[in-house]
Amino acid sequence: MKAETIHEELQSIIVSYDYGIVPKSARVISVNDARGSGEVELGLLEGVTIVVSVSDRGFQVMNERRASEDPVGLACFNVET
Repeated sequence: MKAETIHEELQSIIVSYDYGIVPKSARVISVNDARGSGEVELGLLEGVTIVVSVSDRGFQVMNERRASEDPVGLACFNVET
């Protein structure tokens, strides 16, 4: 995937997808312009944080952890609305 395209795709994921995701918890955590890939981290309302790898071949969940296992992750679930 071209560098511009991967940046657009990652930005689209963190802006466009909001169903089941903790507000303001989605963020791009890495971009590899040479490979045209990147990773996003999403805090899910179920109390789980996932890392998703994105490339021209699709996407893959690379890591998951419960918010209770990660103090930083737990903080993002205490969002006041």
